[in-house]
Amino acid sequence: MPADRVPEALTSIDRPAELSNQSLRAGVLLRLPAVSARVGMRRTKIYGLIKDGKFPSPVKIGKASAWVDEEITQWIVNLQLEREAAKRPPR
Repeated sequence: MPADRVPEALTSIDRPAELSNQSLRAGVLLRLPAVSARVGMRRTKIYGLIKDGKFPSPVKIGKASAWVDEEITQWIVNLQLEREAAKRPPR
């Protein structure tokens, strides 16, 4: 397949300078201490929210667990959006 027909997702790997900060953050994995520090909650609360379907689930790396940074960031943004929506008066 000619280079001009290769999907952008494949060619961008060869050109890291063109990757956006957003796409780079999507590839960052956080271990529990970093997640705990970002969201201000301890292990028990985080896993309780996961069990309730209210927090992103970790990915497994062998026996270790890690969270996708972009998912944690989106969870925080969603909390902010919910707060703002609750402040708005009903129509």
